[in-house]
Amino acid sequence: MKVCVLLCLIAVSLSLAADTSVPMPDAIVDQYCAATRAQEKSLDGASMEVDMDGYIPRLKKHGKLHALRRISTLGLIKYEKVLFEGDRTVNKELIQRYLNAEADNQKEHRADAAVTPQNYKFKYKGLSHSEGP
Repeated sequence: MKVCVLLCLIAVSLSLAADTSVPMPDAIVDQYCAATRAQEKSLDGASMEVDMDGYIPRLKKHGKLHALRRISTLGLIKYEKVLFEGDRTVNKELIQRYLNAEADNQKEHRADAAVTPQNYKFKYKGLSHSEGP
């Protein structure tokens, strides 16, 4: 009788311990991927002002671009130059190179570098709690 009661108590304890809702590692990654896709879609059709500063130390040249960044409903990014101040070398060799690299990256759509289970191996290390707001 005592053994039966003890086994029942152990079974109840194990079921309560297993009942803590710890998400499965795959679910965590899937949730992250879904949030990333939602974030990308939320920016479609948006426009914003951007300021880019560039400095080439060897040449001691500085420049600043003020532009409108527009994201089409298809997710394509385009910049509309509003004002550039400074040395044109900075615009040509630094800022325009950055904008061209972003456009090239966008064309290739770099799905091969996205944080997805297809591109990376994930290992669940455990749950941690931190205190704070």
